[in-house]
Amino acid sequence: MAFSVIYSSVFLEHRPKDYHPENPERVLRAVKALQRLNLWKPIEPVPVPEEELLKVHSKEYVELIRESRTFSYLDPDTYVSPGTFEAALTAFGAS
Repeated sequence: MAFSVIYSSVFLEHRPKDYHPENPERVLRAVKALQRLNLWKPIEPVPVPEEELLKVHSKEYVELIRESRTFSYLDPDTYVSPGTFEAALTAFGAS
């Protein structure tokens, strides 16, 4: 029996500068475990158009994330990196 898992390698591009609990290594460990156990049936999500994000986030916030070219923290727990925007569009598509 395989588990259908919504996954894209683009999710790995949302990465912290230093250690953070939300990091690509955590995702890779889960993927590798599912592959090793032959339980892996990936489903590639389709990124949504930017307009979809505007249904739940302000234009200013979406622009802030889109324009992020370096790593930075938005608050003590939330970071953005150069790959965050594409990962967000794809994650939204996964939902």
